[in-house]
Amino acid sequence: MKRFNQLTPSQQSLALAHELTSILQGILEGILRFDVDGAIENDDLQARIDAALASTKTSCRQPRFARECILDACREDLMTMARAQAEDAWYLEPGEDAIRLSALDAAA
Repeated sequence: MKRFNQLTPSQQSLALAHELTSILQGILEGILRFDVDGAIENDDLQARIDAALASTKTSCRQPRFARECILDACREDLMTMARAQAEDAWYLEPGEDAIRLSALDAAA
């Protein structure tokens, strides 16, 4: 297993892209919101996301372009989150296996 800092620059880029895609998917599916209890006070991230999606730009109202509208409004914040997630992850090398906790829970 490797940590983020042990990956090649190309692998790091792919890991960041993977995490950013995951965050954006969560936002677009309504699973990930930033205006819930415990959110950082005075953080306007959710408001900026909502404004981007409600933008008068017609393209922002189409699901395939919504991602770009969100990134235009919040790229720095979302990239910071993606980097933190990528740096916290473990990366399996070929031939290595891992046991998912969900598999353990299902077996119990």
